[in-house]
Amino acid sequence: SSNLSGRTEIWAALIPSASNPILGAGFEDFWISPDAHKFWNTLSRLGWWHPEILVPEAHNGYIEIYLNLGWVGLGLLSLILISGYRRAVAAFRMNPSLGSLTLAYVIVSAVYSITEAGFRSLDPIWAFLLLAIVTSTGATTGIVREPLARKRPNFPGPSSIASAEASRAYPISNSGPEVIL
Repeated sequence: SSNLSGRTEIWAALIPSASNPILGAGFEDFWISPDAHKFWNTLSRLGWWHPEILVPEAHNGYIEIYLNLGWVGLGLLSLILISGYRRAVAAFRMNPSLGSLTLAYVIVSAVYSITEAGFRSLDPIWAFLLLAIVTSTGATTGIVREPLARKRPNFPGPSSIASAEASRAYPISNSGPEVIL
């Protein structure tokens, strides 16, 4: 639906439920804190939530960070995303094939986390974001380089042996064609 399948109601009820907006509830602690019960009561008063269905995450990585780590956590996450983007762009300028991959991971993780809690320690999006930042840093410092083009070995095959024999039998002159008048 236009409200992202109820996510906007969840977000509207979650943000006021945070009791400590500066530091948050603690790392992965919001959902076991009294604030979560306050949130669930708000949803039940709105008629949206049923007691047998628990909402275990914010369905937004940025709000999830806000609930757990507050504005301090959001500031640190912003620094990570901005720094990662800049490093991926620098890696793209030096090594387009690797830099485009790291840039894609940074952008996708930032966009994906708008509707899902992607900035969690066990989420693959978070792991690939960190891996992309480390890889792009390695590419800009020269640790990760583009592989050198491999030269094919020149094994004498039947066609190369025949051409070698023909060149010995009929030497080619570098002076051009001979014209007899």
